Amino acid sequence: MRLHTLLVLSLSLAAVSSLPAQIAKQSKTRHNLNVDSRLLHNNTNMPKVVFTHIVTIRNAEWTRLFFENTHLPAGSKLHITGLADNWTQFLNADSLVDYFHASCFFRGGEIKLELVAGPK
Repeated sequence: MRLHTLLVLSLSLAAVSSLPAQIAKQSKTRHNLNVDSRLLHNNTNMPKVVFTHIVTIRNAEWTRLFFENTHLPAGSKLHITGLADNWTQFLNADSLVDYFHASCFFRGGEIKLELVAGPK
């Protein structure tokens, strides 16, 4: 039996909010959030969502997630969805490295993060 696990010990968020008045500059704020899915198993022969977390940053124009200490076994992936427009991104162990342990930029401040564990 193969164990599928995601350890997100520090999920850091960077969100940008509008500045008041007509200033063209945008401010970037960083919010640190600890999310840990713990050790999870998928005992089925199909990929399965085994963990879901909604990230909310109020008044954010856009949000980007940064992952630290994340382990994705073969066949597992992160499914990330921006809830403002339902745009999605999938990251497996290789693409997580390729994208420097960060998601793309999502519009708005609500992001759904799902761990899809590969089949046994």
